[in-house]
Amino acid sequence: MIRSLIVVTALGWTQLCNAQCPLAQRIVSIWGVSFSGISKPVPQLSAKQRAQLAGQHLLLMRLPNPGGAVADGFEHDALLDLKANRAWLARHGGFVGVDEWYGPIALPDQSVIGCDVERYVVPVAAGRQR
Repeated sequence: MIRSLIVVTALGWTQLCNAQCPLAQRIVSIWGVSFSGISKPVPQLSAKQRAQLAGQHLLLMRLPNPGGAVADGFEHDALLDLKANRAWLARHGGFVGVDEWYGPIALPDQSVIGCDVERYVVPVAAGRQR
């Protein structure tokens, strides 16, 4: 019970931090990101396209959910490549537990000031690891 409370509190804190992040707010606004998905048309990455990103060093930024938390809703992250001025949107969860990537999208700006970001290395697909 305490572990669950800690996890929920940590997730809530990350959402709160990125609610104050202008870049996260702009991505959510421009692309229509919410618990129900992404409302603007963004191409979904195929498995082959995603595999081509393996090993790339990106910044991971959790996107706030303006509609609030929904038990079977999606959560979204933005995976930022600041050098190339682009990002991918990662959609997780939902009723069937998806793990999908969309993009790349052009970044509306490159400032991560006020944003909670962490380093992220795109993993190699499970079938290709040695």
